[in-house]
Amino acid sequence: MAQLARPGASRRITIRDIALRAGVSVSTASRALNGKPDVSPQARARVLAAAQELNYMADAYARTLAGGRSRTLGLIIPNNGDSFFAQLARGVADAATAHGYSIIVYNTNESSELELQAHQLMLARRVEGVLVASVESGAPPLARLLEAGLSCVLLNRRLDGLQVDEVLSDYEEGAYQATAHLCALGHRRIAHVTLEGDRYSVRTRLAGYRRALEEQGIGEAPELIIRYSRLPLLYERILQALPALRPRPTAIFAYNDLCCVPILRALQDLGWKVPEDISLVGYDDAEFAAWLSPPLTTVAQSPYDVGVKGTEVLIERLESPSESQGAKKLVLKPQLVVRQSSAPPSTATTQRDT
Repeated sequence: MAQLARPGASRRITIRDIALRAGVSVSTASRALNGKPDVSPQARARVLAAAQELNYMADAYARTLAGGRSRTLGLIIPNNGDSFFAQLARGVADAATAHGYSIIVYNTNESSELELQAHQLMLARRVEGVLVASVESGAPPLARLLEAGLSCVLLNRRLDGLQVDEVLSDYEEGAYQATAHLCALGHRRIAHVTLEGDRYSVRTRLAGYRRALEEQGIGEAPELIIRYSRLPLLYERILQALPALRPRPTAIFAYNDLCCVPILRALQDLGWKVPEDISLVGYDDAEFAAWLSPPLTTVAQSPYDVGVKGTEVLIERLESPSESQGAKKLVLKPQLVVRQSSAPPSTATTQRDT
């Protein structure tokens, strides 16, 4: 039997070594390592085990320079510390791995400058396509990526004037469900706590909120739209804004579950009990939502599914370009999850300050 170089020895391990160890042909080893479907599960398992035993590392960059494929995708996200984007990234990674692709992740910290650096990194690393969840720099930079030959899919983002694949959660429908739930409980003074700016997720939530109020014949009160710029400032914003409102709101629909944490603290410091004095509904159904006090009524969306579906759309476009005509728009439906933070307004609360 031929002798193979030991891991750590000077000779570089090749696919031929992997094939010999696994007892398969070189072409079979190559297809297995590249995630091709025409390999039996048994042969694939032997090849992957042999690669691990020999500490084999494929030189994807060298293959790309030689005219091959890198089988690498890029993922650009605005905040890797946010549980939403962490779940989205996990969905992307799981779907990519299942199809034999690797992932390069770039976190922009919601900075347009870092976002542009991410675009340059994706080009330099010769990724085959990019999944984009950070669009602070707008449409023109992404248009240049498309012109450079990179396929792109927007994840939970939309840019006017850019014809590109999108996988979105239906923010408007989710906000409508949240607000309609509060209306059905009898609330008429419903505040909406949201981010400053005009990004897609802000606009669509506001549209759903307004639609639910309009259906109930409730006129929109501009003073009930409470905006904040950054999460650390929200606590003080709530302390200042809520006591000044007359009549006082009996419910709050918040932009997401994370901002409900400082909102709950501010309400506690104001002496307002949830849901006795004011109901609170969030958005996302984050893992911690059920563990807040009280457990949070919220809108469940699945960032993991957004990541999986977006990756599948991108890979389909890469694998079958002739069959992928026109920009795809996939919209995933959210679902209201009712817990203990929402209840009918109390008579005492509705009569107070009137």
